[in-house]
Amino acid sequence: MNRRRFLTYALSSTAGAIAFGTWRWLDDGGSQRVGFVPDDERAFEARVERLEAIVGDEDRAMVLALAPDLESAIAIGRYALPLDPSYQHEDAVLERLRATLLDPWHRASSDLGAFVAAYQDIVARDHRDGRVVVLDGWVLAATRVDVCALASLVHERVGARLAAS
Repeated sequence: MNRRRFLTYALSSTAGAIAFGTWRWLDDGGSQRVGFVPDDERAFEARVERLEAIVGDEDRAMVLALAPDLESAIAIGRYALPLDPSYQHEDAVLERLRATLLDPWHRASSDLGAFVAAYQDIVARDHRDGRVVVLDGWVLAATRVDVCALASLVHERVGARLAAS
């Protein structure tokens, strides 16, 4: 095989893999399933407990535990804060997340797996319904941006201990 043929094949394969991966991500609504599915509920529960010790509130800890990488969530949240005045107040963001995620889950179940599944479904529904926010060219579900905004606001309050958890 000559070099030109090899490069053509390699680039075609790479482009195909990227296209397939992007299609799978978009088909999934960009949901958490792509990057984070807690296979072990005990590990998720332990993460919630660690975060609760830092932030002092179970609801905030449960929402923050949904972010696979808190440092990235904090950075995304910083981009979102200037976009909407409601992102300026930690309690307002948490109330919105309570209404869309926490309260319906508490009424339906106390299973942490169901909580993560509910979040995944809400993110997928946000994409389907066009409830998205564009941040620096990225199209993100509004609920996911709420989680990131909360992470950023909590980080401002409690400091670096949050990002390290």
